[in-house]
This record gives sequence, structure tokens and C-alpha cells, in this order.
Amino acid sequence: MFEDVVTKLVRLGLREYEAKVYAALVGLGEGTARQIHEASGVPRPRVYDVLEELSMKGFVEVRHGTPVSYKAVEPSKVISKLREDFVATSQEVVVELEKLNLDSVRKASPIWYVRGRWSIKSRVEDLIERVDRELIVLCNKTDLLKEFSGKIREISYEKSVICLMVRGDKELIKQLGNADVRELVEIGDFINEVFQGRAFRGVIEVDGVKYVVEYLFIADGKESMLIYEVNGERMAISIKLPIITFIQRMFLKRIIDSSRRIV
Repeated sequence: MFEDVVTKLVRLGLREYEAKVYAALVGLGEGTARQIHEASGVPRPRVYDVLEELSMKGFVEVRHGTPVSYKAVEPSKVISKLREDFVATSQEVVVELEKLNLDSVRKASPIWYVRGRWSIKSRVEDLIERVDRELIVLCNKTDLLKEFSGKIREISYEKSVICLMVRGDKELIKQLGNADVRELVEIGDFINEVFQGRAFRGVIEVDGVKYVVEYLFIADGKESMLIYEVNGERMAISIKLPIITFIQRMFLKRIIDSSRRIV
């Protein structure tokens, strides 16, 4: 338990020796440098320096005497202060990183590959939040879309939102607010091959690599996010290239015009 507490204190901003000394002192209630050294495992020459640092931060109280005794400030107060410092530092770092980002915008590539469920989810949520007028969602599976239903519902009352599904899901529709939810229908050999056939519903295998297209999000016809699986791993392509997203949107609009609204 002691090591677990130390690890969490370090995550909140204390250095390792500070975390060990503070945790040991909480357990002791009150103690001398020697007792703290024995309880924490911190080398005795370093204990004095660490106690001084914790005292300066207001996390430890000192009672002068022979020997000098130390007492930990209540954990709730210490954690509250660490939380405040962590949040303040996080906000400062965000501002500083955004300044760096502004300096590099002109160098940014319009196409990025994204890996990892958290990264993909975060990028899609950002895309949805940036929608000014229109969001189009092409959906082959509904599990991931459920994760975004709240944000889609939020913008659906002020923006145009069209969700085009390979297979309708009436339970999901209820969670999408005022979105225009539609289901694909067969409208021709080519469209049927792309969306109803193996190219969208099935597995596409190229040079031994298996691909399964899952979702396509298009925001304002300016940027898009294509989510797919590669040999079982979920990946995505983020595109901010107007010529590509324009073609994607025009292609989907043709499909939407011939789709069936789900009510």
C-alpha cells in the first residue's frame, strides 16, 4: 500500500523522496528525522533536505526541540493544494503548447494517421465540436457511434447532421437528437459494390493485409476522419485537404439522396 500511495503522490506532482517522506510521516503521525528515515527508506542525509522542502511547501509542520520533530499537514489539505497546482500547471502548459502549435500551423500536413482508441475518439470529438454547418456520418458499425451520440445530439439542434447507416439501429437513433438518420439502399451496381458489397460490409484484403472500413465523418466538407480496422487494429486517417473532402462529400450526398430515412 505504501508504494502505491507514493506512486500516486508522484503523479500528483511530488518528487519520489518527497512522496515517501510525506507518506511515512502521515503513518507515523509525528516523528524525528531518524524515525522518518527508517519508515520511508529515504537515506538519512537526504531526509533533512526533503523535510525542509516539504516544510517550505506547507506540507509539513516543524516542532523545534531536541530532537526536532515533524508532523504531516492533513492529507486532504495537501492533496487539495497538489490538485490546484496540477490544474494550474496543466493550463499553463496548454497555453504554451498552443503558442507552439500556432508557430507550426503552416508546416502541418493535411493528412495524418491516428492509432489507438483514445486518440481516435479524441480526434473525432474535436472534429464534431468544430462543425459550423454540417456533419455527415457514414456508419458501418454502431458501437463506436454510441460513444459520440451525446456530442452528435448536442449539435443536431443547431447544425445539419446526417447519419447514414449500412444497417439501421432504432435504439441508437433515439440517442442522436435531431439528426437525420438514414439507411443505405441499393441504387446501382457500383454503389452496391462499394457500400452493400464486400468493399464496405466485408473485408478488403490487399497484399495479405485485411482492411474493414467502419466510419467516415465529414465536417463542413472541409475535413474528414476515416476509421477502419487493419488486421484487427483500429486506425484512422484524418484529412484536411479540401479537394479530397469535397469529393467525399459529393459522393456521399449522392448516396444520401437515394437513401431511406429511418423513423
